[in-house]
Amino acid sequence: MGYKEVLLKENATLYCDPYNKRIRVDTYSNSLSELFPTLLTKASKINADKIIVKARTDQVKDCLRLGFNNEGIINNYFNGEDAWFFSYFLTRERRESHFHIEETTILRDLDTVHAKPISSLPTQYQIRKATLSDSSSLAVLYQNTFPIYPVPIHHERYISESMKDTVYYCIEIEGDMISAASAEINRVDRNAEITDCATLKKYRSLGLLKNIMNELEEELKGMNIPVVYSLARALSLGMNKSLKQLGYEYQGKLVNNCYIYDKLESMNIWSKSL
Repeated sequence: MGYKEVLLKENATLYCDPYNKRIRVDTYSNSLSELFPTLLTKASKINADKIIVKARTDQVKDCLRLGFNNEGIINNYFNGEDAWFFSYFLTRERRESHFHIEETTILRDLDTVHAKPISSLPTQYQIRKATLSDSSSLAVLYQNTFPIYPVPIHHERYISESMKDTVYYCIEIEGDMISAASAEINRVDRNAEITDCATLKKYRSLGLLKNIMNELEEELKGMNIPVVYSLARALSLGMNKSLKQLGYEYQGKLVNNCYIYDKLESMNIWSKSL
């Protein structure tokens, strides 16, 4: 499991992620040139071959000078200031997507997709906010949806602990949970990530996640969270299509970002102002 690390000397906050073989710099205020040697050392220790930096606009030139690749942007991420996603690859294998053609084809297919109203749920489908008592059911749903996942969401304890700063919504039919998603809330920067989106295979053609994401957005509006974003598997037409239909804007692709579903995959960046 990954872990957060605060570097006082460099004035930076990192997320070290051995499972996904990456290091993410969530915040930093000193020169990236000064921080970079430390990042390389920490990457070597956990066998990471990708370093991701969330840069503010005035930090973009430093990223480019050091050989980082710009992979996307989320507007207004830092409490109204844009976040630029830059990545530094330590191996050729991590840099090159084996599914680039398929990922590009999916994006091209989205050109004809437009925002559309959300269909009402049939009466037998019940949507609600999940609670701590649902942790076990959520874990089972994720076990039945994702053979592998970037975080240990297959475990009940992880889900219950995540509810401190994450809101889950789910849909049930006759008491059985069939779909769920969450919003991980960053109260400091006033943004939230829509994530952990899962629907049992039997029900995936019904567009249930759009209903759940709409409920999450309404909850976030009540918390005065103005920006929401989501990282969708670049190989998933359905998830990317749902986000575009909900009015999200495509803002880039994180190449070979994490292990999800059954392999290392790239993730598309989508964001929306609430």
